[in-house]
Amino acid sequence: MEEEEVVAEEILDLPVEIISQILETNPTSSIKFIKIKHAIYAYWRVFRNVQDSLKGTNWKEEMGRVRNQGLCSDTCWAVVAAELVSALLFIKKINKTYIEYSAQDILDFADPEKARNCNRHDHYCYTLSIRKGLHYVLREGLQKEEHRPYKRCRHASEIPARIPRDLAHIDGVEMLSFDEALIKLETQPIGASLHIFMPDYKLVKKLYL
Repeated sequence: MEEEEVVAEEILDLPVEIISQILETNPTSSIKFIKIKHAIYAYWRVFRNVQDSLKGTNWKEEMGRVRNQGLCSDTCWAVVAAELVSALLFIKKINKTYIEYSAQDILDFADPEKARNCNRHDHYCYTLSIRKGLHYVLREGLQKEEHRPYKRCRHASEIPARIPRDLAHIDGVEMLSFDEALIKLETQPIGASLHIFMPDYKLVKKLYL
């Protein structure tokens, strides 16, 4: 009874709009709350049937190793974009072997102005989207990891000149709804940004590949 009263108090602290969104999902589990410092996190499960063709798909064999982005949490968008390019070119047999392409290339040049002006106590990482990272690849191609290895964030003065050789190229970047993404998953992996805070959750509606 005591636990139920605590949960009730925490629900009352949530805006009505958020409570309505939780109920609209028709949770298939209990709603649980976690307090961390000044924030309250609510989580629950919603089970959804997917087509049988997805159940046997194991993209781990096509995605290569899991890359370590180190302590720079703001570089995830570039790492995901580079991994997608590596996987897609291998799956579509454009590359006969799996080739790692450079997340650092995307970090260094996708938005040079933002990279140059982002300095938070000698921390030069900047946030961007998977979509913008992939659009950079669409415009400029993408270097191999061996030609521009991952160094994480660095000041503009430390970025070496770009040598365009052995570049990977992609045909386009698609924005997908959730249902469209499930269909695309039958033939390839996709990239998605997971937004768990407001207002980001309401603003982001699409997935990218």
